[in-house]
Amino acid sequence: MVKTKNKTKKQHYVPKVYLINFCERKKIINVFDKEQLSKRKNNINDIASKNYFHDIESNPEEEDQFFEKLLCEFEFQYGKAYNNLLSMLNPIIEVINNDNFNQLSIDLDFETQQILATFFVLQNLRTDHRRKEMTQIFKHLLEVIARTKTPDFGEHFKINVHEDKFAPFHITMILDNLEKLSAYLMHQKWLFCINLLARPLYTSDNPAVLDREFCAKDGRGKGFISQGINFYLPINSKITLLIAEKSFFEANKLLLNIQNNILLMNESSVIYANDLQFRNSLFQLYASNGDYFFEDMQHCLRHNINGNKDRLLIDSSILSP
Repeated sequence: MVKTKNKTKKQHYVPKVYLINFCERKKIINVFDKEQLSKRKNNINDIASKNYFHDIESNPEEEDQFFEKLLCEFEFQYGKAYNNLLSMLNPIIEVINNDNFNQLSIDLDFETQQILATFFVLQNLRTDHRRKEMTQIFKHLLEVIARTKTPDFGEHFKINVHEDKFAPFHITMILDNLEKLSAYLMHQKWLFCINLLARPLYTSDNPAVLDREFCAKDGRGKGFISQGINFYLPINSKITLLIAEKSFFEANKLLLNIQNNILLMNESSVIYANDLQFRNSLFQLYASNGDYFFEDMQHCLRHNINGNKDRLLIDSSILSP
C-alpha cells in the first residue's frame, strides 16, 4: 500500500469550510449537546470529527487517504460556490421584507447549483450518523441470518460488528450514489429561505436533512428519491436551502404562496427548520448564537429527543422478523 508520510489524523465528517459559517467569532461556535443536555463553546477544529474516519485499507495500489484528499479538494470548490451564492443573496437580504419577498429571486448558475447539490449528497451520506445506521442495519441482517441457523455459518457463528471496519463499505456507498443523487436534486425545485429574526438557524453533526413529513404515511417510499421527500441544508444562521420535491412543490405552491425562489421565514418556519436539525442530529447542534439553548433543552425533554449513544437510528419497521 502507498503510505502517506504526513497522514491526516483528525478527519471531519462535517467540514470546517461549512461550519465556519455558523461561528460566533473566528473559529468559535456554540454547541448544544443532546446527550448531556448542556451547552458550551468549541473550536470548529474539535467538533464533528473522528480520528482516521475516512481511512481505508483495500487496494494495495491505492492511496490509503484518497477519500480524505478527495473531500478536501471538493470542499475548496464548495467554499467558492458558497461565496458566489452569498454574493447573490446578500443584496436580497438587505432589502427583503414582508411586502416584496415574492418579487425577489436569484438566478443560480449551473456550476454553483451542481456544487451545492453534490455537497448536499456528500453531507447526507458521509456522517458518523450514517455510518452508525449502516452498522445497525448490517448487525440486524447478521442476526436474521443467525436465527435461520444456516449450516454455512456453523454452530460457532458470532455477531461481531465494529464501526471502524465499515469505512471501505461506507465510502463505496457514497461514491456509487453521489452522481445519481446529485443529478436528482438538480431537477427539483430550489428555494432559498431567509431568516431575519434574532433566533438563528441551527446546523448539526448531521446537517443535510431529508424531511419526510409530507411523504406517504404507510411507511413506504421514505428513501432519498421518493415522492414528497424534501431536503433542507442550513447555509448559515440566516439562510437555509430548501430543495422541494417537484411533485410536492407543484401541488402546494399556491397554498404556500410561492412565486419565485426566495422565501421569508417567520418564527414558526425557523423553529421547524431547527427542529429538523434536532431530530436528525447524532449528538450535537451548532449555532452562531447560544441564547436559545435553554429553550432548546426544554424542547428535547418535552419531545423526548435524546442523544443516547446506543439508541436505534434506523426505522424500527425494517427490524421486524
